[in-house]
Parts: sequence; C-alpha cells; structure tokens
Amino acid sequence: MANQITYITVTDTGDEADTPVFAVHTCDRDKFGKAVNAHVGGIFDCVTVEISGEYADCWVNDEGLLIGLPLNRFATAANSGRRLVGTAVITGTADREGNVTSVSANLIDNIYLWEILFSPMTVTPL
Repeated sequence: MANQITYITVTDTGDEADTPVFAVHTCDRDKFGKAVNAHVGGIFDCVTVEISGEYADCWVNDEGLLIGLPLNRFATAANSGRRLVGTAVITGTADREGNVTSVSANLIDNIYLWEILFSPMTVTPL
C-alpha cells in the first residue's frame, strides 16, 4: 500500500458570482485525518459521490449545515443534489480493507473542466 494519499480540495463561497477553487494535495497516509480536519475546519464525515462517471469519497465538515458553512455547489452536484457545505476533500473510494485511496488521475485531469462548468458566465444582450 502506498504511503501517500493524493486528494482534491474544493472550496466554494456558495456565491454564483465566484468560481470554486480546486487544488490537488498529497500527504502521508498516517496524516490524512489531520489534513482533512484542517481543510474542512472540524470533525468530518464522508459520503460516496459520483463525479465524471466514477465513484469517489467526499469528506466534509460533519456540522457544516448546523454552523452555516457556505454551499459547496460542486460537492452538492456530485452528491445528486443533496446539499453539502464547506470545503470538500475528494479521494478515491475505500479499498477492500476500508483504507482511504488516492483520487484517480482521471479526476485530477478533469479539474479544468469543472472550473469551466462552475465559473460565472456573463451573457451580453444582443
């Protein structure tokens, strides 16, 4: 098993005028829990989502709705429209032993498409 985990963070203000910020990170496997805690700002929970036709795990603040964190439009869309808030951490799905796995290279390669999809669009009247 690799000693490093590669994951994506998605930070969103919830404002349609802003583009979510996507970033790729790597950390030691034994420090992943602390890294997620720092990114989401507290105790976290994990939901499995579908992104670009593949399953991934999405880690978010467990109390995000209660404490009023902003809507994460990308994570919510990946979660079939069920509201997720605050910064999201995206990894691969757990392996057979329940260990966290790295996000796929395919999802990392698609970051620029997501930025375009979630960027504000200005329409000029004719």
